[in-house]
Amino acid sequence: MKRLIYNIKRIPLFVSLLTISFFLQGQDDISKPHSSAITPERIAVLPEGERTAWPQYYDRSQSILNSDKAVLAAELKANNLSAPLPAFNDDPNGLHIPKRAELSWFSKPEARAIADAIVSFQTPSGGWSKGVGFNSGLRKPGMHWTTKADGWYYVGTFDNGATTGQLIALSKFHQATKDPKYAAAFTKGLDYIFVAQYPNGGWPQNYPLVGWYHDAITFNDNAMTNVVQFLKDVAEKEEYSFVDKQRREKARIAFSAGVSCILKAQIKENGELSAWCSQHDPLTLAPTPGRSFEPASVSGWEGANVVSFLMSIDSPSPEIRKAVEGVVLWFQKVKVTGIEIQSKLNNAGGRMFVAVPNPAAPPVWARFYELKTNRPIFLDRQSKIYYTMSELDQSGDGRGYHWYVTQPGGMLARYAAWHEKWNPEPGRITLHARDVAIKGKNARLENESNIGYWSDPDTSFEWQADIPAGVYLVKMNYALAPGQEGSEIQIKVGDAVFKVTPPATGGWEDYRLMELGKIEIKKDGKVLVELKALSKKNGFIMNMAAVKLAKED
Repeated sequence: MKRLIYNIKRIPLFVSLLTISFFLQGQDDISKPHSSAITPERIAVLPEGERTAWPQYYDRSQSILNSDKAVLAAELKANNLSAPLPAFNDDPNGLHIPKRAELSWFSKPEARAIADAIVSFQTPSGGWSKGVGFNSGLRKPGMHWTTKADGWYYVGTFDNGATTGQLIALSKFHQATKDPKYAAAFTKGLDYIFVAQYPNGGWPQNYPLVGWYHDAITFNDNAMTNVVQFLKDVAEKEEYSFVDKQRREKARIAFSAGVSCILKAQIKENGELSAWCSQHDPLTLAPTPGRSFEPASVSGWEGANVVSFLMSIDSPSPEIRKAVEGVVLWFQKVKVTGIEIQSKLNNAGGRMFVAVPNPAAPPVWARFYELKTNRPIFLDRQSKIYYTMSELDQSGDGRGYHWYVTQPGGMLARYAAWHEKWNPEPGRITLHARDVAIKGKNARLENESNIGYWSDPDTSFEWQADIPAGVYLVKMNYALAPGQEGSEIQIKVGDAVFKVTPPATGGWEDYRLMELGKIEIKKDGKVLVELKALSKKNGFIMNMAAVKLAKED
């Protein structure tokens, strides 16, 4: 076997000494071996066709890491500091940008102060750390880019929305001010993303590479999908027109490679597709552990987020459609019913979650499912596996961990519309909530998928539908939490009127089809379809995803 040689960029002696003094402090985690860390030894046993790209990637990462450290070490020497100052701390990301802020806000003095701080905390290689407080001022010489100054802690990362969040903000600042320094910082950050992309299309959690599980392709906290979505936006959206054509095309190519990596990483067992792990090995794409209580497994939370991202892609390829259909079947198979998850205080005064029997509760999904068996699993901080949450000692956990999640329910509700959009069936007409005209107040469209928060009985909903002549079976796709049932509704399709009192479905995200009856449309043309409440018994009337008409032979 040909010996692989890695060229580590030489740095001055004073940098090496300072590296010993503080860069390796506080690094207990990454000093331990981890199965997903990229090392020369692991690269050396890759298939022959992969032994060119990966050594080049690793060598470049090491060189960039040394260069970043050299910049900080030089600042320390110039300012006579023995150790770096910690970056301003904030939780979680410190952007301090108002939600749904108008573009005009980004040109205000207080906004520009945040923008300048964001630029000042950009690492030499182009990324950002997480948890930095950008409303506390500019980075000072000798200040670390991360809030933990005793090591190389998430210095450049995609965790918790870092780097992509700063780049999205910088694009807004540039649009509002036309200040070239914001465009320059954006371009530097975009190039950082390009350089950080693995040869197989994925991204590490941290870049440059620092080892341990931080080298893994990370779906936890949407790290991977945030990057891929951002690149899609750069390639397609008008707001990124300030980016040169070459980089926008490069973003499109990187996006496609990222999607391909996601599809290849989807877990397949016994010939059936399931979901994804919280993180995947960067070299093999196999599921890999994260922290001590995050095992190699199939994830209910991350899996739902990944498939929601895939469903957002227009004109999905056959491969994407196959991936979505497979994971949806898996989520339907592994849902957990009959329990309600409640929060309570533990002995340490922190939060913990308990499962309480409740036959009427909506379905939930485990955060982690055991590979091969699909059994829910729960781990303590020593990585011991339990098969019920009640066995797990949560007494010392100060934050609480979401061992069960509900996100797949919302994803499954959106899936129905996605499936019908890309798999149309002859003779079937679906009137989606996203196309409705809302007449009144106290109801709104949620996640482009359903009518929600319907509390005013005077609010009604209308569709104008093109319906060919024929006989149709009418159904409605709705959700209704236990305790909220009892309201009478009316659906009118042309001259046909249906009055029903829908029963509870199990929860606000538990959508079910209810047959209303048959109608006859005597001639082709526009038909008014109207939904309204005839009475209201409790706080909310129901959630509505669609009215469906199936033509009979």
